[in-house]
Amino acid sequence: MNYMGELITSKANSLVKSLATLKDKKGRDELSLFIAEGVKLTREAVEAGLPVKYILINKNRYDVIIEALGKSVDIIISEQIKVLVLAEEVFL
Repeated sequence: MNYMGELITSKANSLVKSLATLKDKKGRDELSLFIAEGVKLTREAVEAGLPVKYILINKNRYDVIIEALGKSVDIIISEQIKVLVLAEEVFL
């Protein structure tokens, strides 16, 4: 299957490790990032032009999520927002 974005299959991936720290306040403060969960919040953030750095998608739900994002996919592509497609065992 062709994915829009990078397929990550290892928990040892340095970016995955870094993003996993966002679960805790300390990690959010250190990286000055936070997690907005769900298609609705993601779509609203992208369409509002907020500075979205990464979009993480569970590989097993990829098609459903991309369809649910609707017109936001065009914005994601044009804004070059990094999409990470995570294998089930890697998903945060």
